[in-house]
Amino acid sequence: DEGEKQYAEGLADYEKGKRAFEDGQKQYIDAMNEYLDGLQQYNDGMAELEKGQKEYDEGAATLAEKRADFEQGKLDYESGVVELEDAKQKYADGLKEYEDGVETFNREIADAEKELADAREKIADAGKAKWYVFLRDDNIGYAEYESNAERINKISTIFPVFFLLVAALVCLTTMSRMVEEQRTSIGTMKALGYTNGNIMRHYMTYALTAAAAGGLVGAAIGLVLFPTVIIFAYSMMYNIVDITYLYNPNNIILSVFSMVLAIALTVFFSCKKALAETPAALMRPKAPKAGKRVLIERIGFIWNNLSFFAKVSGRNLFRYKRRMFMTVVGIAGCTALSLTGFGLKDSISDIVDLQYNSIYNYSGYIAIDSEITPSERDEIYDALLECNPETQYTSALIKQYTVSNSGTNVSCYVTAVEDSGIFEGMVDLHERISRKKLTMSDGVIATEKLAKLLGVKTGDEITLQISDGVNKTVRIAGITEHYASHYLYMSESDYKEIFGKLPVYNMVYFTNGITESENDSFSEAMLSHDGVLSVMMKSGSASSFSDMVKILDLVIVVLIASAGALAFVVLYNLSNVNITERIREIATLKVLGFYDGEVSSYVFRENIILSLMGGAVGLLLGVSLCQFVIQTAEIDEVMFGRNIHPLSFVYAFVITVIFSLVVNLIMTGVLKKISMVESLKSVE
Repeated sequence: DEGEKQYAEGLADYEKGKRAFEDGQKQYIDAMNEYLDGLQQYNDGMAELEKGQKEYDEGAATLAEKRADFEQGKLDYESGVVELEDAKQKYADGLKEYEDGVETFNREIADAEKELADAREKIADAGKAKWYVFLRDDNIGYAEYESNAERINKISTIFPVFFLLVAALVCLTTMSRMVEEQRTSIGTMKALGYTNGNIMRHYMTYALTAAAAGGLVGAAIGLVLFPTVIIFAYSMMYNIVDITYLYNPNNIILSVFSMVLAIALTVFFSCKKALAETPAALMRPKAPKAGKRVLIERIGFIWNNLSFFAKVSGRNLFRYKRRMFMTVVGIAGCTALSLTGFGLKDSISDIVDLQYNSIYNYSGYIAIDSEITPSERDEIYDALLECNPETQYTSALIKQYTVSNSGTNVSCYVTAVEDSGIFEGMVDLHERISRKKLTMSDGVIATEKLAKLLGVKTGDEITLQISDGVNKTVRIAGITEHYASHYLYMSESDYKEIFGKLPVYNMVYFTNGITESENDSFSEAMLSHDGVLSVMMKSGSASSFSDMVKILDLVIVVLIASAGALAFVVLYNLSNVNITERIREIATLKVLGFYDGEVSSYVFRENIILSLMGGAVGLLLGVSLCQFVIQTAEIDEVMFGRNIHPLSFVYAFVITVIFSLVVNLIMTGVLKKISMVESLKSVE
């Protein structure tokens, strides 16, 4: 019983203690809640304090700014007052100057009116005046300069396009290499969460900034260098002073934008290919391309006789197909540009010999007064025979008319001759391609460039404008090879049939066989006769025309040099890419004991082969390109030659080979610096 009592008391104490514990626990929780509420109130108070402090600081800064604005406004006001006083003084000075100017103007006007009245009185006393109106085109020097400028303009619209294409190829190679070298960086950025757009924008910004800067520098150099060279060339023939360089914003924008666009496209496609891969694949170095059998291996008698290096080079050429394609295309483009430059020079220089030595066989011509009497004309003929009894001559009428066909109008010289048999011995009339001999007895003969401009062929009819409202239809009986100016050759009978009257001759063509040293004395003797207006010897015309076309030589040299420099850049860039892509392979060869010369031969043999392939393709492409450029660069008054000299092919090919050898020589030093340890590094 005592135990049960103690148990009951203990149980009661336990219950009492339990209730006390629960009450204490509740008081603890209430206290903790009060503590947390107090802590929240403390944090809110601190936030309010910081906000108030921030507002106070902002207010203080605003007050300081307003005070500074007030002080600046005060200074501006004081400065404005000073400027106002200065302006008032300038106005007063200007008003006085204006009043003085008005007085001077009135005085000078009175004097000028008096001089004008005196001049009118003199004009009234002078009788009837005869006016001669000449346009700038009537000035031979101006017309020749305009013609030369038009040639340069034609060339300037063609070559930049081809240079841009080759430059775009170089940019594509460069940016592709840059992206390949940055594969690990691209993979790391993708792994860190950068989007494809962010990575693309990074490389695009870098490339476009470089392209824009390079484009602006190139435009600045081009706007000064090429005009200076061209003007220097023309200064050999013309007196050019006070040169003004015109910086056309449209040309600058077009040239820079074209390069920026080309770079942007290459970066986009290069990055797009890399960004398509996973970060893990990008962070690992790209494995070299595997070699494979090539077509030549199937030709046993050739493949079995090749050396080890020749076999390896043959496989490597097709192992890196993109590099092979870019190298061949780049070198072909540069070779084609070089051949075009040489071919353009050949075509322009040929026309002097073709026109004045092959087509024109006369010694010269004499311009005579169309109103001279028959006896005075006979005196001129006698004077020609006195110089050389074997002289051949015939009278001719040369007059400029307008001919048209299908809405196209062209000015040409209608040439009617008295004795067509003698004239055909002085001017070789024949078709250019078939070499078929033409004769004026068959009808009117047109020069080739005239027929090309009018779009007509043998047997077609054209319209000849004789005078205002009077037109005649002329049938073309033949088209003759001709390079300078436009002519319609016809006999005396054809002229009478077309114009309804006999021609009044104003020229005498002659062939007298005198030497060039006797030209001056002969001209003086002929000019002493009445009715002779001028004497023009063929040698003088040929020399003048030759000087005119030789001006383009320096311009063409610049174009050829630019093409060669572009070839150097293409080869250097692609060689650098080749070495970078194969650095482990080259280092392994060094570890295996290959000498520097053997390694260089191993690598550069491919460059030489690709350069030879590109050069050969470029020569074929250059023929078509040259013909296109020649026909595009022609001006209306001149037809260029159509043949490229064999040496031009040699020069264009040799330039490519020389630049290839120079690049190989430069890159030899790069090969020597490749560390053999590179081959021992793990790819993982």
